[in-house]
Amino acid sequence: MSKCSIKVIIVVLLSVLFTHCSKNGDDLIPYRDGKRWGFSDIDKNIVVPTNYVKVERFQNGLAKVYLNSKVGMINTSGEEIVPIIYSGIKDFKEGYALYWGNNEYGFIDEGGKIIPLPNYTNVKEFNEGMAIVCKGSKYGFINTDMVEVIKPRYRDVGDFSNGRALVYSSTDDNRKCGYIDKAGNEIVPKNREVHI
Repeated sequence: MSKCSIKVIIVVLLSVLFTHCSKNGDDLIPYRDGKRWGFSDIDKNIVVPTNYVKVERFQNGLAKVYLNSKVGMINTSGEEIVPIIYSGIKDFKEGYALYWGNNEYGFIDEGGKIIPLPNYTNVKEFNEGMAIVCKGSKYGFINTDMVEVIKPRYRDVGDFSNGRALVYSSTDDNRKCGYIDKAGNEIVPKNREVHI
């Protein structure tokens, strides 16, 4: 293969990569002016003004931005899609970004829609389409439709892996553990005691 052919292949691959990135804002780069951050294009033209104390790269067309110890999300035009009022926002996982703050937990979908989950005192990220939720001191699971499929009744739970999750139930000072499936059926009975 000639050097010219290799150069043509590289140019084609880079243009495909650039076209893919420019569709969702991944081509915008964090840009700092003094102590403030915004975003510029690859030619250092300011696209989003430097209004923030911290920014993160775009993911799925949205970027986390920080101001006054709070975080929100903007789109590639700099429009505030998720208000800058939350204590934290995780990266997208299985189509959703977990957020928390203002005495609530919830998810943000890839379109920027905020889905509050006010009935829970703690929420974890999705794994295999299931997220751990907590009411008081009991744990259960919701699915990606935000439906509570396994009611909070366990003392502790683990994330789903290979279609099952480790669950613990209380008995005095000991905990019994077993495994459940995504419908909440016990596939390994809770008969093994774990001392805590």
